[in-house]
Amino acid sequence: MSDPNRTPRLSFCSPERETVVTITKADLDLANYVFADESGQFQDKDFICLCGFLSSGAKWDSFTARWHGLLHKFGLPVVHMKAFYSDCAKLGMNEIQATHALEEFIDIIRDTISVGFAVGLDASYYRGMPDPAKEGMGDPGVACLQRLLHLIRDRFRNLGYKERISLTLDEDETYAMKFDSVIGRLRRKDHELGSLIGAVSFADDTFILPLQAADILANLTTRWFRDRATAAAQEDAPPPLLQRLLMSPERGYGLEYRTELWNGDALRKHLSHFVKWSGFRL
Repeated sequence: MSDPNRTPRLSFCSPERETVVTITKADLDLANYVFADESGQFQDKDFICLCGFLSSGAKWDSFTARWHGLLHKFGLPVVHMKAFYSDCAKLGMNEIQATHALEEFIDIIRDTISVGFAVGLDASYYRGMPDPAKEGMGDPGVACLQRLLHLIRDRFRNLGYKERISLTLDEDETYAMKFDSVIGRLRRKDHELGSLIGAVSFADDTFILPLQAADILANLTTRWFRDRATAAAQEDAPPPLLQRLLMSPERGYGLEYRTELWNGDALRKHLSHFVKWSGFRL
């Protein structure tokens, strides 16, 4: 982050293949559904992450059919990463078998999704920032949501995308009403964003299955972001399960992944730019 005008971002590049996965406007012409989830409960976390997937209705239909089939195959009622390995153990699987099962779910995501987005934030450091510096973005969950909307809006802007999207977030009794209010205000104040987001909803991930995919992404990305914050991982070297999600190990294709990691160091260096970069004011 040496350039003060550059937002921290990644279009995933496979070190082995040196292939940048980039989605074109043609790929996004029908990609009008975003499903997003957070890592854990925002109010209880020192480090939080909000992630989302974008794809077309047809691809989400394919995703849902295949996901249903895989849940039935393994006898799982739902995929929640927090309880995935314990749920698998109850079905008689050991850790290695559970990981192989998770890889099958991950392969479905990679095959059917166009773009992933993620924003990570050192919530403990952010909460301690002076209120004037946060300019109305005091809640770390709200800050992540605004940054995620920024990523999505800019991705479409760069391609000249003029269609609208539907945004569905995993329901959270603490944040659903807050997020709905914030998105409504942002849509009214930012014409471009208001034109882009045609619908906002909150859903139970046991019913709306794409939210389970977002849960996997949020879980794996949070681990990666935490490791990067302690120099245990590199920006261009995701851990094996996340790398598998982003890039096929056999066929050399993958999905585009746009990320921002706002750790304490990034916030210290770019505090004056954090709100400005989001392009929004409440």
